[in-house]
Amino acid sequence: MWLKPGGRATHFEATQSCAVDRVGFWWRARFPLLGRLSMQVVDEYADDHGKLELRLFGLPLQRQRGAETTKGEALRYLAELPFAPPAIVLNEQLEWCSLDEHSAEVATVVGDERLAVTLEADQHGDIVHASSEKRLFKSGNEWVPRPWGGQFRDYEALGGVRLPTSGEAYRELPEGRYVYWRGTVMSVEVLDRPFRRDES
Repeated sequence: MWLKPGGRATHFEATQSCAVDRVGFWWRARFPLLGRLSMQVVDEYADDHGKLELRLFGLPLQRQRGAETTKGEALRYLAELPFAPPAIVLNEQLEWCSLDEHSAEVATVVGDERLAVTLEADQHGDIVHASSEKRLFKSGNEWVPRPWGGQFRDYEALGGVRLPTSGEAYRELPEGRYVYWRGTVMSVEVLDRPFRRDES
């Protein structure tokens, strides 16, 4: 992950759970600091609320909540549907609209606003790109709209599910494309139980 444009890459490991019957996910990452010391990052969306939180020794150092964060987390769920293929079929909170032979729009309603992401597939039917014009980017103290998206590659069967095993996320800034995340999926587990928001 790159925390700012032109910055150094920071390596980390993360675990993510995605709901397949409604819009919801939680993401926990640990970024190494010194020795065994690490910073935990919590990113989640559930029940029309999103948050981003930095923790040290289990205590919150920074919290980001509010309407902008909530909308951003809901858009993240939509864009990452390739990582949770069952949700494409099972999630009744999603609205679908075909755009052309290789692309479709997927949307959900958060509060009174409809949020949408465009998904594009290759000639094999695998989703290879997600994008949105509505995700906001915090520049200083101001939230500004910036084109945002992700790319998906290297489809394989993991845990009995075919999904991309690598990808990246980016923002289009005035100075150029800012890739802020690039990762590899190491394992997948399909759980036969209801999704629950993790408050830990």
